[in-house]
Amino acid sequence: MKTVNAVKYFAGTALAVAISSAAVAEPTRGFTIEHGTVAEKGAVSIDVSNNLRTTTAGVRAGFGKAELVLNSGLLGSATSTDGIVKIALPAFDGLSELNHSWAVFGGLSMYDDEVTDYMNFSAGVAFTAAVDSLSFTVTPALVVDDAKDETYLTIGAGAYFSFGETDYGTFQPGVEIGISTLDGADTMVNLGVRWGLNDRVTLDLVPLQLGGATDVVSIPGQFRVNASF
Repeated sequence: MKTVNAVKYFAGTALAVAISSAAVAEPTRGFTIEHGTVAEKGAVSIDVSNNLRTTTAGVRAGFGKAELVLNSGLLGSATSTDGIVKIALPAFDGLSELNHSWAVFGGLSMYDDEVTDYMNFSAGVAFTAAVDSLSFTVTPALVVDDAKDETYLTIGAGAYFSFGETDYGTFQPGVEIGISTLDGADTMVNLGVRWGLNDRVTLDLVPLQLGGATDVVSIPGQFRVNASF
């Protein structure tokens, strides 16, 4: 009997760890926009992305009610490093029946060499809500872009549908739209799927990107992988 109880105990513990790991593995972002969630305390993950032209990497670290994001090319040239801090805010009392979360964030990107010299800032809010298997995010932000000598507003919106657990992992197809008041900026559309390969690794595949200099259709698509540990 003691052996059976011990097996049940360790099985339950392993299941709890797996569930916890699965929660950590989900990055607090969409394909390109920040979500209203922050990483759990002590959670650390690495992002690597490739859009056929450039490869970038970043780190996400959770500190309880806050998260630190270090990435390349978010607020300026991909040659620089951006620092973004997200701070979780209490849920809205009037939306208590809706599963939701939101956070404010601020970012800084500074770069200085013999050719280029700029300091960019951003500040915004991200709101994420879920109804059954459908979730959506809205992320408006103000960007002070010293490199372009512009101050502009960006609005990112995303919708995602979760198929839940399958024999091959989890799948969340989604669409994201990015709008900017920057002069000459096009509306951006990303259509892709988030594939949770296991408890710690997720892979975003985005075969369709519309807007910008060219519209891109590729298979399996531009990718962004997140690995937590």
